[in-house]
Amino acid sequence: MCGDHDINEYVLLPGDPGRVPRICKHLENAREIARNREYFTCNGESRGIPVTVTSTGMGGPSLAIALHELSNLGARTFIRVGSCGGLGEQVKTGDAVIPIGAVRDEGTSRAYIDLGYPAVPDFEVTDALVRSAKKLGHPFHIGINRSHDSFYIPNILQLEDTWKRRNVISEDLETAALFTISRLIGARAGCVLNVVAVHGERPEEGISRFALGDPACERGERVSIEIALAAIEVLAGRKGVN
Repeated sequence: MCGDHDINEYVLLPGDPGRVPRICKHLENAREIARNREYFTCNGESRGIPVTVTSTGMGGPSLAIALHELSNLGARTFIRVGSCGGLGEQVKTGDAVIPIGAVRDEGTSRAYIDLGYPAVPDFEVTDALVRSAKKLGHPFHIGINRSHDSFYIPNILQLEDTWKRRNVISEDLETAALFTISRLIGARAGCVLNVVAVHGERPEEGISRFALGDPACERGERVSIEIALAAIEVLAGRKGVN
């Protein structure tokens, strides 16, 4: 259980608890704080900046719980370091996606507020992510993400075609809830996603490839972590990114 002084201002939010130790390899003085169900929390420092890492599990409901409880304990800036499916021929496995908005095609954000409320990230966080990605030189894309509630609905490929024609570039389960709820609770949030599945294949195919250690997916995960940590340095005012 996390106490009053356990959570830092800057929090990275992977979905998978297994990603927490991999993020901690990029931190100094990493140490476990708490672990319960899908929530695994560690603290460390990135170039002297205190950073918390908390996994949120899969989907909006568990992410929403994490946002509220972390915010209550002092978190102010959230960066999701997750995975997504890519839409469009230009989005390749292992690329990074930095969403500038999200389609609220899921249930969690709707439980908070009607669909007229936009799911958009904090500008300063997103700008720091984009500047950091440019400096690192890894392939990345900026655009609209779609969040939904299931990989296994029968018409998933037809839906992907529809959203691709609307110039949506990626899909996941959590980003719309992150953007909407963070705004409502007065926190700021951004997101960098690793593309693990591409348009035309079923999501489970890409997820299985990632789980089996596909080199492009692993490289994309590492770079997405580096982008997020570099963005925190920019936000903390430790250095500029040209």
